Amino acid sequence: MYDNGRCGEDCEVRVPPGTEYDHIVELGTVSYESPSLTVARGGKGGEGTGVLKGKKNGATRRGPVGGERFRVRLTLKIVADIALVGVPNAGKSTFLAAVTRAKPRIADYPFTTVVPNLGTWIPAAGSNGLVLCDVPGLIAGASEGVGLGHAFLRHIERCRVILHLIDATGDDPVGDLAMVNDELRRYGSGSLAKKPQVVIVNKIDAAWEGLEDEEEIKKKREELADKIKEEMGHTRLMWISAKEKDGVDGLMTRMASYVGTIKEEQGNEVTQ
Repeated sequence: MYDNGRCGEDCEVRVPPGTEYDHIVELGTVSYESPSLTVARGGKGGEGTGVLKGKKNGATRRGPVGGERFRVRLTLKIVADIALVGVPNAGKSTFLAAVTRAKPRIADYPFTTVVPNLGTWIPAAGSNGLVLCDVPGLIAGASEGVGLGHAFLRHIERCRVILHLIDATGDDPVGDLAMVNDELRRYGSGSLAKKPQVVIVNKIDAAWEGLEDEEEIKKKREELADKIKEEMGHTRLMWISAKEKDGVDGLMTRMASYVGTIKEEQGNEVTQ
């Protein structure tokens, strides 16, 4: 009696959707639409003892040619509906905690967030929610790797919409807005700057604490709005206080409608 050779079992490695495979050149991306990817092929299966039948010298010391073997770099790019971007201490983590059940680390100093945080917003009606990704604060030079910029910016690539939070109490909110947008333009092919973006002015509860005249506060707010619209070239602007949860419900309701429209335009595909 003799046996025929048989193929070995496939080696499957489970990875999160959005993972890229690189071996000198990019091999591919695993996503919900393409859940599997062949990275390396195995060699020729064993021939079994049948090939030895009738041979005078049945023993063999050489096996068939082996399969492909090389090192592969895996890069995860988080897949989310909304990316939260802004300078350090703009209130992104506070906002994420206000609209989802995520519990990111929150403190009153820059660079509290050192890794991306995910959270899911579930509407009161119980329909489909939105996945939000809180990207650590960006600083000048992030597109060139300063402050781990590359490690943070890559997670924005597969998000559908950017929520750009600015600190209304900051020294130069519009300057911060322009700096982050410049880093988005300079990163990679510049595709991040082309993503739909909504500007969120945060910390309105503390922005004009020293002013008691309502007309003066209104004037300051209009001046800031005009500067933001001039910088952005659009009017997608909302005002909130993430800490006090003021305006966040209305914002997320509008974002659900906006993201739904974008999904229809993109054919429900993940943004590349």
